[in-house]
Amino acid sequence: MSDMDSMSLKSINERLIANIINFGDTGSSKQTSLQYNIWKQSIQQRERDEMIFTILISFVLIFLSIVINQIMNDSFQVMQEKFGGDFAH
Repeated sequence: MSDMDSMSLKSINERLIANIINFGDTGSSKQTSLQYNIWKQSIQQRERDEMIFTILISFVLIFLSIVINQIMNDSFQVMQEKFGGDFAH
């Protein structure tokens, strides 16, 4: 098998199907290097996806905190104007 065959999508799909049919048993070894690399890449992709998700959620929470803080400050200023300058001192 040439290098082009091992890198083609069809070859990868055929090997994955063979792995599923054989339940991972490919003779003397349980896991080929191709299977290991696919597994490793999927784990790395999941880590990247989780990091991006965590960063996005953090930014949303920070943004909401800033908005809530601004609303509270505005309402406090309205109360000071309405009830006098010594309100909440």
